[in-house]
Amino acid sequence: MNDHLYTIFAPRCPFCGHLERFLVNEELFVKITKFLQGEINCNIQDYLPEFSAEQREQLISGICPTCWETQFTNNSDL
Repeated sequence: MNDHLYTIFAPRCPFCGHLERFLVNEELFVKITKFLQGEINCNIQDYLPEFSAEQREQLISGICPTCWETQFTNNSDL
């Protein structure tokens, strides 16, 4: 395995337009690419436990953590 880093781009956030990128090693690059291309059929949290819930959400939907908080957190207590 080499020390080269690869860039994975998440989809653009549908709310703010933010484009997140992840620098990963070759093993993770292959693993993520297989998942995103539909070659792996399982829950992303089981397949990519090395990523946080926020990172996994960005890989799937593009929604950034800030927009997730603003759009989907119950603000009825305000």
